[in-house]
Amino acid sequence: MSKPTPSRIQIRRPGAPPVQDRKRLLVLGGAWLLSLVLAALLGAWLGSPGGDVGTQLKAAETRNERLQQQLIELQQHQATLQASDRISRAANTEVQASLGERDEEIAGLRADVAFYERLVGATSQRKGLNTHSVEFAPETGGTWQYAVVLTQNLNRGAISQGQMRFTVEGVKDGKLTSVSWDELHQRTKVPGQDYSFRYFQQLTGSVMLPQGFTPQRVRVTLGSGAGAPPRYSIGSRPAHRRHRQKKGNKPMFGSNKSNRDGHLVVDALIGAQVVIRGDVEFSGGLYVEGTILGKVIAQDGASNATLTVAEHGAIEGEIRAQVVVISGRLDGDVHATERVELTPSARVTGNIHYQVVEMHAGAQLTGRLIHTSAQMALPPPSGDADEGKGKDKDTAARKKLAEAMA
Repeated sequence: MSKPTPSRIQIRRPGAPPVQDRKRLLVLGGAWLLSLVLAALLGAWLGSPGGDVGTQLKAAETRNERLQQQLIELQQHQATLQASDRISRAANTEVQASLGERDEEIAGLRADVAFYERLVGATSQRKGLNTHSVEFAPETGGTWQYAVVLTQNLNRGAISQGQMRFTVEGVKDGKLTSVSWDELHQRTKVPGQDYSFRYFQQLTGSVMLPQGFTPQRVRVTLGSGAGAPPRYSIGSRPAHRRHRQKKGNKPMFGSNKSNRDGHLVVDALIGAQVVIRGDVEFSGGLYVEGTILGKVIAQDGASNATLTVAEHGAIEGEIRAQVVVISGRLDGDVHATERVELTPSARVTGNIHYQVVEMHAGAQLTGRLIHTSAQMALPPPSGDADEGKGKDKDTAARKKLAEAMA
């Protein structure tokens, strides 16, 4: 008979787990720790740059940073360009406005120069300060309004400034007398009238002439101020009086038209491009800048027919008028019942019949001067070979002319 296997007896303390359960727990704990270690190693391997993937990732990050920097620079450059464009537009607007103002100023200066050249003549002799014209017009209350036009063409870019005064010369009680600036204003120590101009300026004001005084000439003095000696003393000029025309009344001395020549008032103008073939009858003031091929005769009964031939004007024919002022060319005789004036640019071929003649240096006359009352003639210079004989004839003729004018 087989012997029975003795039964295994395990002795455990109260509360101690069985041996198999403990081993099982140890195995599970070891596996869990191993999984943690593997997971950590795997994460470290995947997180660290390594291999081709890590290199590409690092390169991509570097390129991204570089692109971000370029984007920032481009944005800054764009902002700078926008600010520069705004500044350029504002500056361009200011420049355009300034150019517009300069163009207007240049146009105004050109208009002034054009008027100035028409006023004094583009080819006239260069002069410093000069009195171009003096006019007087009666006002209510016995006063007279004066208009003095000052010009200068010596320094066209310079500004002339100072003070103007004038003295009126005339006749009172049959005697020659002069009325000073203070007497004209009926006050003492009257300051002169200020002027400041580049090309020309008109000065106006009012004065009081003495009762019974007949003005004949005006002497204008230009200076730097009160108490200072005059810089210029312009020679005497005829005092031209102009009556303001009222409705229903004819002007006493000329008309109220604009002044175009030193002392003359113009009612009609013949422009430089106009050529008239035939006779012309006129009254009032006629200013000729063009050409007339025919006679120029004042109408019968014309009270103050004044003919002015401008520097570039020309007349081929006879002239009959009260006052004749010639600055251009004339081929024909002149019959003036009051006054004839030949300016330095006048070129006359013909005889001049006059009451009063004023001939400036430089005027050319091929003909004779004949005083209308005595019919005395001043012959043109002859080509006599005997110089002494010619001088005697010329002296005798001048004496006869002086006696006739006296």
